[in-house]
This record gives sequence, C-alpha cells and structure tokens, in this order.
Amino acid sequence: MTTRLGNWMVTTGLMCGGLFWAVACEPEPTPHTDGGPGNLDGGALVEALRVEVILPSLYQAVLDMDTLEGAMNAWALDTASASAKSNAQTAWRAAMRRVQRLEVMQFGPAADPAADAAGLGLRTEIYSFPSTNRCTVEQKLTSEAFRDDGFTHANLVSAYGLDALEVLLFVDDGEGNSCAPQNAINRDGEWDAWTSDEREALRAEMGAMIAGEALETLLVLEEHWVSGEAVASVEEAYSDGAIERMFHALFYLEKVTKDRKLGTPLGLIQAAPTPNLDLFEHRYSTFGANAIVANIDGFLDMWLAGGSAGFGGRLTAAGQRDLHDQLMQALVDARSLAVSLEDSSLAEHSGEAEALYDALKVAADLLKGDVADVLMLDVPAEAAGDND
Repeated sequence: MTTRLGNWMVTTGLMCGGLFWAVACEPEPTPHTDGGPGNLDGGALVEALRVEVILPSLYQAVLDMDTLEGAMNAWALDTASASAKSNAQTAWRAAMRRVQRLEVMQFGPAADPAADAAGLGLRTEIYSFPSTNRCTVEQKLTSEAFRDDGFTHANLVSAYGLDALEVLLFVDDGEGNSCAPQNAINRDGEWDAWTSDEREALRAEMGAMIAGEALETLLVLEEHWVSGEAVASVEEAYSDGAIERMFHALFYLEKVTKDRKLGTPLGLIQAAPTPNLDLFEHRYSTFGANAIVANIDGFLDMWLAGGSAGFGGRLTAAGQRDLHDQLMQALVDARSLAVSLEDSSLAEHSGEAEALYDALKVAADLLKGDVADVLMLDVPAEAAGDND
C-alpha cells in the first residue's frame, strides 16, 4: 500500500481498527416516532447515510483507487507488458464501479457548489462525465503538459480524472488521435513526433499521475466525512437538515443515468432528439451498462439507509408499502436489464439500451410523482417537467 493510504488507515482506525470503523463505532440512528412522512429528520438521515453508506463506500473506493494507482505505476515501469496493461484496465474497472456507486451521493463536499450550498466540487476532480474530451487528453499527452507542476489545478476537469484515464487505458494507439486536422497536435506534427511505443509510455506515466491525484481527492473527501466537517457544513447550509437536498441527489438516476447516459445518445429526449451513439458513457471501455448497475445500487444504498429515518422507511410508515414495492420492482427490473448488458457496447445494443431507458423511466416517474407527493418533498426544477 502507498504511504498516504497507510497514513489514512491509521487515522481512521484509531478508535476501533475494524474494516468499517464507522459502522462498528457509531451508534445506530434513533428511530422516528413523530408520525407523518413529511416530518423527515434531516440530521438523523445525514448521520445514517454517513455511517451506513458514505464512509463504507468511500473506504472501499479508496482501497480500489490505491490498487489502481499501483497497477498504473507497474504498467509505467513495463509498458511493453500486455499483462501489466490488462491489470491496470481491470483495476480501473473496479475503481470506476465504486465511483459510479458514489455518483448518486452528490450532496455535501462531493457536490458542485453551484448546485449545493455545502458543495466543494470534489466529485468532478475524480470523475467529470459528461464533461469529457478525448482530444484534450491526447493534447496534454503529446505536449507533455501533464508533467507540469499543478497540472490538475491549471486545466479543465476534462484533462484528468477517471474519464481521462479511460482514454489512456482503452483507446488503441492504432486509432490515431481524435483531434481535428487544424489542431496543433496534427497541424504541427505533435502526435507524429512520438513513436507508438513512446506514446504508450506517456500514457502509462500520465495515467499513473491521474490515478494518484484521484486517490488524493478521495482521501480529502473521506476526511470531510470522518471528521464531521461534511455533516456540519450540510446542517449549516440547510435549515431542513438537507432533506430536500438529499432527495434531489436521488434524481441523478433520472437526469444523468436515464437522460444523459441513455436518452441523449439514443435521441430519446427533447433536448437531444437526434441519436449520437458516440455520446454513450464509457464507450471506450464498454463499461456503460456496468456503470448504470452501480448507479442503481447507489440509489438503493441511499433509499434504504436509516431504517425508519430514511426515505424508504418513511414511505412505508405512511402506509404506502405498495408504492414502495412498485419503486423497488421498477429498479430491480432496470438493474436486471443493465446486468444483461454489462461489458457490452451500448452503441451496438441500442435496442436493449432503449428498453433499459424505458425501465428507468418507470422508476423515475414514480419517484417524482407519487413518492414525492407522499413524502411531501419538492422535485428538483430540472426534473419537474417531462423531458421524454
């Protein structure tokens, strides 16, 4: 393990030393006895999410990212080794699955500060979809800009993160670059100035740097939740204890998973009526369906957390077991479809991808319709209309 990961494990393991120290050390959230579904206690739910979901998820994400950094460093030391590159690709998939599960939990320090008063924008430093750009990555590669001190602070998020690392790991050099002929990388011969083997060595070096930076950011995010700073900032930012902010985070499943990852490339939404299969997430690694499975799992983590203090518990306590079961069944159906497409190109299975879109729409419509009404929570403005 890296030194920084070892230091982190010592810090978080001081009190209990267990794998999931938060679960072992923290008290169970206090069950609610106040009756109505609209009386959700934001403080209790934030704490339940911290203990039951966020800290265990971040712990595993850190471990997987550390493995990825190690695999990238091993490839950088032997770029001629096909097995070293394959190991790095496998490690990327494991880390990406963890990060995709965390995608639904964008409130507090992970969130965009433009959308969340407690946000620090840490999520986009790790993974920035849909703000991705293969050409930008290739420019930074052959110009050696990635070697500059403060590279991640001086460049747009599309130049680094796990999305950039996907380009470095999964795009074959034989494909050339994706930049326009008039771009300096082609116009001035920057791409051709390197041999294929030299570009491969650059990819491994740049990728190792990116994995290390992503690990550092995950450790910062984890520390915010371990220390209690994240909970304090959320409670300070929202008078309701962030109940509606957490509820709005669940709409990632509609606005990003359904609409951005499927509806946009398939041409199924009003804002993007023309299909463009190049817009599928993870098209280089064929990880798109895997990511959707992880998004659904992250949604379920949040939905089921907190027992009677949580969204699912309050819906059931309101006498809406049937509605709760409808939502769960819709998610089970969508997840089953996504699992059947794992490790496949969604562009080559557009019919099945459209069926997955339809299945997610059933769940999304329940969430912003009857579920929101029963829980007496507002739907985020961007999800209020029907964009399908």
